[in-house]
Amino acid sequence: MSLTKEEAWKASESGVVVDMKSLTGLDQNVERVDIDVLLTEHPDTFNLFLQALDDMQNDKPESIVGYFQLAGIHGYPSGVWDNNGRAVSSKTWDDNPKGFDPNRFGGYCAHGVLTFGPWHRPYLALLEQTLYRRMVNIANKYTDSAVKARYLNAAQKFRLPYWDYYRARGPGFTVTRQEIRNKDLRDANDWDLRAPPAEFPYDFRLPDIFMTKTVTIRSHPNNEPKSLDNPLYSYKFKGERGGLKARDLRELEGSYSAKMTIRCPPPNGGRTADSHGVDQLRYNLNVNVQSGVSLLIDMMKDTKYRRFDAVGSDQLVRGDFAPSGSLEGSIHGQYHNLIGYGGVMDNPRFAAFDPVFWFHHCNIDRYFALWQAANPLTPDHPERWFPRPQPGTNQTYDGDKPLWPFYKTRRGPGDGTYWTPDTCRETTTLGYVYDDFTRMKTMNPPPRSVGDYVRNRYSFATRKPNSSGLGEATLRILDSQVKSSFFFKEPQELADEGGPFLMAMMPQAPPVAAPMALNPIADVFDRDWYVDSKVKRMAANDTFTIYFFISPHGALPDNEPHEYASSPYLVGMHHVFAAPVGECSNCADADAAGRLSVDTTPITPRLLFYREDVEGNGVESLRPEHIKPFLVKYLRWRVVFHGFNLESTRNPDLELKIGVSAKVYHDNGEPTYEDYPDVVDAIIANAK
Repeated sequence: MSLTKEEAWKASESGVVVDMKSLTGLDQNVERVDIDVLLTEHPDTFNLFLQALDDMQNDKPESIVGYFQLAGIHGYPSGVWDNNGRAVSSKTWDDNPKGFDPNRFGGYCAHGVLTFGPWHRPYLALLEQTLYRRMVNIANKYTDSAVKARYLNAAQKFRLPYWDYYRARGPGFTVTRQEIRNKDLRDANDWDLRAPPAEFPYDFRLPDIFMTKTVTIRSHPNNEPKSLDNPLYSYKFKGERGGLKARDLRELEGSYSAKMTIRCPPPNGGRTADSHGVDQLRYNLNVNVQSGVSLLIDMMKDTKYRRFDAVGSDQLVRGDFAPSGSLEGSIHGQYHNLIGYGGVMDNPRFAAFDPVFWFHHCNIDRYFALWQAANPLTPDHPERWFPRPQPGTNQTYDGDKPLWPFYKTRRGPGDGTYWTPDTCRETTTLGYVYDDFTRMKTMNPPPRSVGDYVRNRYSFATRKPNSSGLGEATLRILDSQVKSSFFFKEPQELADEGGPFLMAMMPQAPPVAAPMALNPIADVFDRDWYVDSKVKRMAANDTFTIYFFISPHGALPDNEPHEYASSPYLVGMHHVFAAPVGECSNCADADAAGRLSVDTTPITPRLLFYREDVEGNGVESLRPEHIKPFLVKYLRWRVVFHGFNLESTRNPDLELKIGVSAKVYHDNGEPTYEDYPDVVDAIIANAK
C-alpha cells in the first residue's frame, strides 16, 4: 500500500525507509546520476544537497537520522540503532578462542554473504530520503518566493549521485616517485623485468568535489554566496569523544585521526594527518583501472557470472575451489582499500563516516542493478537470485531474510517490519533508476544487451586480447566544467554575478557510446588470463589484503608493505573486508563456519604490456606455452594486515590457495575457461 506524501514524510522522520515517489509526491522514478553530472547539470539541486549534508553532519549524535547514527549502522558506534539489537553470535560456543562475549551486540554487518548488495540498497535509500527532507527544509528558508519555488522544484528531483570509478576526470598524466610512497618507482628498470611506466592516458582520480576543503554555496535566506566547509571532503567528529563510547574511541585513535576522516594518510601518520594524500590516492585509483574494467565487463557478459551466488558476494563454501570475481570483493573491497590505504575507508567499523563511502556504494548498487538487468530473474532462471532450499535439507531461503535495521514499517523503537532482499530487488520500488537505463533507451542504434552497453561504455579504459582498448573516452570529461562551476569559486568573485540562480554548465543530452571495435581472434591473442585466490575469511580476525605482482626477485621490500599499492609491478589485489569476531555477529558466524573468501585478478592488461616488450624479458604471445613459464618466474604475492606482512607460505591459518586460469575466445560461440593447476606448485615455490 502506497503512502500519502504526509504519511511518507512522517514515517521517514522516524527512520522508516520509504519510496521516494511517495515522499516527494512526484510519481516518477528519478535518475541517479554521476556526481559530476549532478554538480554541472543540476546546480540548484547540488547547492541544496551540500547544505543538507552539512546539516546532517552537524546534527546531534543521538539523532537516529543524523549523520553520526546513520554512519554508525555500518560499524561503530558499538551500539544498537533505534533499539534494533542482536547478540554477537546465535551459535553455541564451547570455548572462547578469540575473546568475544556472545551476548554483546554484534552489529548489522552484511559482508561475505549474499545479502551484501540488497542490504546496502535500503541503507543508501535511508540516507537519500534523509537528505531530501533536509533539502526541502532548507529550500523553505529562502525568503524570495521565486527562489524558494525554484529550490523546492530542484529538491523534488534529487536522488543520491554515484561515483563512476571508470569515468575519466581529466586528461592523462605521469607520476614520479616523489609524488607517492614507492621509492623504487623509477629505479625499477634496474631489475631483470622492466616495470611499466607510471603514465596514464586518462585520469580516473576521485572527483574534485571530494578533494576541496571549502566550497561556495548560495545560502539561505537571501541566496547570497557563502563559503562552507565542504561536507564531502571529510566528516569531523563532534563533541566529547566524537560521540563515541570510550572503547570505540580507543579503537579509532589507535590507527586513525579522532578529529576527522582522512584518505591515504602518510605511513604511520594516520592519527595526526589533517588532509588527504592527494597524489597517493590519485595513483592508487589510476593504476588499478584496467584490471577493474576488464573484470566488470566479464561480470556483465560472461556465462560464468550469470549466477547470483557467483557475483553477489565473495563467499565460498568450504571444500570448493571455483574462484570468481564479485561485486563485493573484486570491486567494492578493492576500492575501500585504495581510498582508505591507512584511512578509515579500509576499515568496516569506521568506513561509513567518510562521506565518499556513500557515493562509492551507490556505484556498487548501480553495478548490481545493471547485472540484474543483464540477468533478469525468470522461472527458467532461478539461479539469478537467492538459492532455493533443496528438499530434504536444512537450508534456508535468504531472499525473505529481514535486512536489519531497515524498517519498512515502524510501530516504535525496534518494533516494526523490515525490508528484505525480495522487497527491494527492484530499484523502482524505492523510487529511483540509474541514468544508464535512460541512456540505453535513447541510443541509436540501441545496444544489443546490457553487457554490450557496459563494454561499449568502458572498453576504452582497458586492454583485452580481442579489442583495441585505450581509445577515445566514450563519456564527456567534465573537469573544466567542474572547476569553473560556482562551487569552486570564492564568494567575493561572485558578488557581481547577475541573477539569483546557478546555471547548468553542460547541455543535458547524453552522449552516445560508440561500439567497441573487436579484432579477429588470433592465436597469440586468444585468451584473457587471471590469478585466482581463496583464503580463510577470518584468518586475521580483521581486514587484510593480498597484493599480487608480476615482479622480479628482490623488487618487493618486505619491510615496507605500505608501498605495495604503489609498486609499479602491482597487478591487483584481493581485499577481505571484515571485522573482529568480538564485534560482529556475521563475522563470528563466518569464523565458526570456516567461511572462505574468493577473488580473481585479471592480468591480461599487464601481459599485453610485456607482449610488446619481448626484448625486456617479455612474452611472445598469450598462449599457455609462453604465459605459464612467465608466471612461474615472476608471479608473487604478499599478505598485509594493519601495515604488516603475514607470511602466506608459512601461515597455515590463512588457508591461502592460488590458481591460474584463462578465458579462451573463439570466433564463434561463448568463451570457455581453462585452469592450469600444473604450474601452481612451481609458482608457489618460486614466489618468495
